[in-house]
Amino acid sequence: MGLQPHDEALQQLRDIEDASNGRFRVRRSWVPDPRTLCVDLAVWCGGFERRAGGLPIRNRERFTISIPDDFPFVPPSVCAAHDRFAGFGHVQWKRSLCLYQSTESEWSPRDGMFGFLTRLVDWLSHGARGEFEPEGAPLHPPVAYQRSGITVIPRIDTPAPNGAPWIGLAQVNVVHEARVDLVGWCSLEETPASGLQAGAAILLDTSMPYEYPAKVSDLFGLLEARGVTARFRPLFTAATRNAYGTPLYVIVGTPMRGVSGARQLEQHVAAWRVDAAFADKLRALLEVAALDDPAFREIEDALLQSVASWAAEAKIEWATVREARPAVTRRRDEHAPMNYFAGKAVAVWGCGALGGHIAELLARAGVRRLVLRDRSTVAPGVLVRQPFEDLDIGRHKAELVAARVARIDPSIVVEPHRAELLVDPLDCDDWTDGTDVVVDASASLAVLEKVELRRAASVRRVPLVNLVVDGGAERALLTIARAEHTGAAGDVARRAKLAACARRELRDFADAFWPVVRAPVFQPEPGCSASTFRGSAADLVGLAATGLNLAAVSLSDPAPDATACAHFIAQPHVRSPPGCVRHACVVWPADVICDDAVSGYQIRIAAGAWRELAGWTVRSARVHGPSIETGGILFGERNDACRVIWVDEILGPPPDSRARADVFECGVEGVLAACAEKRARTRRSVEYIGMWHTHPDAKPIPSATDREGMARLTSLAGTRTQKALLVILGTSAGRPASHGAYLFSRADFVP
Repeated sequence: MGLQPHDEALQQLRDIEDASNGRFRVRRSWVPDPRTLCVDLAVWCGGFERRAGGLPIRNRERFTISIPDDFPFVPPSVCAAHDRFAGFGHVQWKRSLCLYQSTESEWSPRDGMFGFLTRLVDWLSHGARGEFEPEGAPLHPPVAYQRSGITVIPRIDTPAPNGAPWIGLAQVNVVHEARVDLVGWCSLEETPASGLQAGAAILLDTSMPYEYPAKVSDLFGLLEARGVTARFRPLFTAATRNAYGTPLYVIVGTPMRGVSGARQLEQHVAAWRVDAAFADKLRALLEVAALDDPAFREIEDALLQSVASWAAEAKIEWATVREARPAVTRRRDEHAPMNYFAGKAVAVWGCGALGGHIAELLARAGVRRLVLRDRSTVAPGVLVRQPFEDLDIGRHKAELVAARVARIDPSIVVEPHRAELLVDPLDCDDWTDGTDVVVDASASLAVLEKVELRRAASVRRVPLVNLVVDGGAERALLTIARAEHTGAAGDVARRAKLAACARRELRDFADAFWPVVRAPVFQPEPGCSASTFRGSAADLVGLAATGLNLAAVSLSDPAPDATACAHFIAQPHVRSPPGCVRHACVVWPADVICDDAVSGYQIRIAAGAWRELAGWTVRSARVHGPSIETGGILFGERNDACRVIWVDEILGPPPDSRARADVFECGVEGVLAACAEKRARTRRSVEYIGMWHTHPDAKPIPSATDREGMARLTSLAGTRTQKALLVILGTSAGRPASHGAYLFSRADFVP
C-alpha cells in the first residue's frame, strides 16, 4: 500500500528541498485538524527582478502551505507569513495567495507538490515585476465569501461616479426566488419602472479593500471613510418604494482596479439582500413621515440608532454576482463563426426537425430579432428528433419555439407566425419580413420555387440560406444565395445538382439528393401521413449546427466574385464511397440576365455559357469575318412555375447550319444526340432549350429568318419542349455588344 496523501505530499516536499540547493526549506509541519497538513516553507526569492509597483518581496519569504487530505486531486492553498502583500491583486484576506484562476483547468494532480511550488515561484516572480495583469485589465474585484444563495445579474452599465460617490436607486427585476436582475438606475427622487423593485445603490469613486467586511456596521464604516455621508438614505428610500413583505436589495459598486495608465475603470458590482422582516421594520418607522418632511428629523435619531444596533450584529450575506454588462463581459462565442448572426434580424421558415434547432442556435448566437414561420402542430412521433416535449403535442411549433427562444434570451424580439408560407410571407410585399437573413428549413419544393419567383421581382434582397437533409439524415445540402445573387435557393440547389453530377468526389451526394431511381418513401404512421426521412435528434442537431456554422463563414467571408455557394456536408460516421469527400464547397458568380417582356420569363445565362457564346462569336469573326452571322444551340432548363430559363451549356453551329452576312440558318444535325447526352449526364436537368445567333452591327431583335428557324426547332421530334428560346447577340467589331432573349412556342407557328 502506498503512502497516505499527507505523507506523500510531505515526502515530495522533502525531495524538492533536497534537490533545490537551499532554494526551498521545510521548517516544520503540523496537523491542525485530521483533514489538513500544514507546512512552514521558506522560499529563496533573491534572484527575482523587482520593479516599481510590484510585490514588496524580500530575499527569503515564508509561507504556510495547507494540504488537504484528498491531495493531489485537490490542490493545496498557501498564505504568506506576513501582511506585506495586503492590497495587491490576487491576495485575499491580506495573506491568502490566489495562485490559480481556475483550479479545474489549471491544476494537474499528476504534478503534485512540484507543480504547486512551480506555480508559487511563477506567482512571486510575476508579482515582483508588477505583472499580475496586463495594462488596462481589471484585477480581482473585492471578494466576499459569505453567500446568500441569491444570484444577482447586472444587465446594464452603471452610472459614472465622476469624482464623487453616486447614490441612488437600482431598478431590480426579481425573476424568481434565487435570481435578481439589475436592469436600470435612477435617482432617489425617481420611481422605478412598473413591475420593478427599488434597491439601494452606492457606487464609489475609490477602491474598496480586496475583501468586503463581514458585518453591516463595518461596511457602513468603510463607506463613510470613502466620502459616503448619506449612506443610510438610499436604504431608507428603497425600503419605502417597495411593498411590505418584500426584501431589500443593496448594491455597492467599486472601481475595478487596474494598472496605472489603464483605460477608465469600470464598476465592480456587489450586492446583498436585507430580509423582509428588517425591511418591514424600516418601512414601519418611515411611515411616520416622509424623508423630505420636517417631521422626519424627529424620528431620524431613533431610526439611525435602530439601524446601527442591527448593523453591529447583522452579518452580510453577499449575493453571487454574475455579470452580463457589455462593458465588463465578453461573449464566449465572440470569435466563433456564429458571431456573424449577433445583432441581426433573421427569419426561419420551418420550426421542425431542422428549423427548431436552428432557431435555438440563432438565439444563443445573439440575434436581435427572430421571425419564426411554421403552420404545423406537434405530433407524437416528432419528439424523437424535434425540440419539443410531450405536453407540446397538438400545439403550434412556431409558438412553442418562440417561447423557448424567449426563455433563452428575453431581449430577443421574437415573432411566431402560423400562416402557410406560400401565402405569408410569399404573397406579401416584403417576403423577408424586414430581416437581414432568411433561413429556409421548410424542405418544401413549392416554397423553393415560389421564393424564386418572388425574389426575382422583389426590390428588397437579403441573403437566403436553405438547408435540407437526405433520406437518412446522413448528409445535408446547404445553399446560400447572397443578396446580389441573380437567383434564390432553388437556383443554387440546381447548380449544386449539376456540380454533384459533374464531379466524381460528389457522386454520393448526387445519389442521395437526386437519385436516378428513388427509394420507397418512409411513412412513420399509418394512413395518409406525410412521408419524411429517417434520422435522430443527434443527426439533426449536428447537421443544423454544421450548416449554420458554414453559412456564417460563407456570409461573413465570401469567395471573391462569388454570389452563391453550396456546401455538401456528410456526417463523420457515414461511410462514403472511395474518392468521395465529407465536405465540399462550390461557388458560383452571378449569371448574365435577360428578361423577355412578352413571355414574362427571366433568362439566366451561366457565366461559363456566356464565355462560350463570346468565344464562338470572336472565333467566327476571326475565321469568317465580323459581318458574317453565327449561332448554335442552347442547353439548360425551363421552369414554368417560377418563370425562369437557365442556359448552362451551348454548342456552336451544327454541321448543317448556313451562315451569310444577312442570315444564319441554324441546323439540327446532332442536336438530338447532344440533348440525350446532357440529359443523362445531368439527371434530366440540362437539355435542349433553343438556339442563339449573332446580329453583326445590328440590334438583337428577331428577324423573319429567325422565326423560321425557331419554327423548325420547336417542331423537332424527340425534344421534350413545345417552347424554344432564342438568344441574339448584337455584335460590334466581332464582339458581343448587346443581347436579347425571346421565348417561342409551337403554338406561335401553327397556321
